[in-house]
Amino acid sequence: MQSVVFGKTANELKVWVDMPPCLPWGQRFAMQGKLDAEPQDIRRFDGSIVHMEVSARQMELQAQQTTLWVFRDISEQRMAKQALEHANATLEQRVLQRTLDLSQALTLVQHTKDELLQSERRLSGVMAATGEGIWDINLEAGRFYCNARWCQILAFDASHQELDTAFVQTLVHEDDACAVASRFRDCIIKGVPYRSEHRMRRQDGTVIWVADRGDVFERSPSGRTVRLVGSTADITDRKLAELSLAQAKERAESVSAELHTALLDLRHAQERLVQSEKWDPWKRC
Repeated sequence: MQSVVFGKTANELKVWVDMPPCLPWGQRFAMQGKLDAEPQDIRRFDGSIVHMEVSARQMELQAQQTTLWVFRDISEQRMAKQALEHANATLEQRVLQRTLDLSQALTLVQHTKDELLQSERRLSGVMAATGEGIWDINLEAGRFYCNARWCQILAFDASHQELDTAFVQTLVHEDDACAVASRFRDCIIKGVPYRSEHRMRRQDGTVIWVADRGDVFERSPSGRTVRLVGSTADITDRKLAELSLAQAKERAESVSAELHTALLDLRHAQERLVQSEKWDPWKRC
C-alpha cells in the first residue's frame, strides 16, 4: 500500500469526491497551518466511498516543511448519526401524530362531556318539572342509588343518596309489599317494564302514595339482570282525590239507592191511598 500511495499527489490518487475548486477548509489550512477534523467523502481504490474526518498539521521533517495528513474513518459514526437523526425524526413525527390524536381525543371527550352535561341539565329540568326522583339499583352490589329529589320525597336528607336495597324494601307499605315484589320479579326475570302505584312509609313515619316506573338498564354477558333504573313520583294528592271521589261516588250511589227505595215506597203508598179513596156506588153514606 505504501508503494501505491507514497510519492503521488492527491489528484493522481483521485481520492477526493466532488471536490470543489477551492475548499473552504483548504483555505483555513493555508491561513492557520492546520486543519481539525473536517468531514470529507473519500474514494477508496476499490471505488467505494467512505466518510472521513481529515486533519492536517504543518511540520518540519528532515529540514523540510511537510504537511502531515490524518484520515479517520467515521463511516459507522456517520451512519449511526444518520440512524439516530432518522429515529429522532420518526419519533418526532410519531409524537406529533400522537399529540394530534390526543388533541382530537380530548376534543371529542370534551364535546361528549358537554353533550352529557347538557343532557343531564335537560334531564334535571324535566325531573324538576315533573317532580320525580331518579333511582338506580345495582342488584349484584345490593345498592340503591338515588338523587336528591327521591330523598326529598321520602323525607331523607341529601346525604342518603346511596342506600341498601334491603332497607329500601322495608319502606314499602306492608299491605303493598308482596305486589311490589312480584312486579319487580317480572321486570328482572321476564323483562316486563316495572310499573307500580303503591304506598311507602317516609322516614318521618307518614305514608304516601308513589308511582314507580323502571326497566332493566344492564345485563351480564349471560343475560342476568345487573342494573335497573327508574323514577318515583309522589301521587299522594291524586290518590287521595281518587279515594275521595270514589267515596263520594259510593255515598251518592247509596243515597240514590235510598232515594229510589223511598220513591217506590211513596208510590206504593199513593197507590194504596187512591185505592182506598175510590167511590163505591153501592155504598150509602
